[in-house]
Amino acid sequence: MTAVIPRAAVSVVVRWSEPFANSVQSRSNARYLLVQRGKEPNKGMWSLPGGKIELGEKTLDAAKRELMEETGLTTSVSTIIKQDRCILRWHTDGPFACSDSIHHSQTSGVSFHYVISQCFAEVTSSSPPNIIASDDAMDARWWSVDEMKDAENEGTVIEGVGSVVERSEKLYTSGLLECEG
Repeated sequence: MTAVIPRAAVSVVVRWSEPFANSVQSRSNARYLLVQRGKEPNKGMWSLPGGKIELGEKTLDAAKRELMEETGLTTSVSTIIKQDRCILRWHTDGPFACSDSIHHSQTSGVSFHYVISQCFAEVTSSSPPNIIASDDAMDARWWSVDEMKDAENEGTVIEGVGSVVERSEKLYTSGLLECEG
């Protein structure tokens, strides 16, 4: 049996809300980007965009790469989408949280173990940009926190995603996840 060792991975909480909304409106109108996994582990489940960190790759660089590969969103200064300026800004002080994703197999014990660093980015535009899933994402779309919680309870969103998003929302609305871009 091959030994399974923990792998470093990254996920990205990408937030969009209506521009110029006050903090209460911003919180209630906020949408978060989730992708539907196209490969194991968690094939078919919805989760935050992300994946493995390559050897020698910085965490934030891995987050930007994975987001671009799975959704097409890039860190370019701005993109014009239907006459709307869309800007992707990143929290550059490093990950805001860390979690484990451990998967067990009936025959061999632990089959996957990822230590996931959660990074944060926000999209500034008048409406959420259209996302086209690619790479190992089967689909991608914007979710409200309530939609995400309901889907997590139904078993279609990976357990723990909602709590990561809620943590990011609290930090963001408290001014602790400032973004640059």
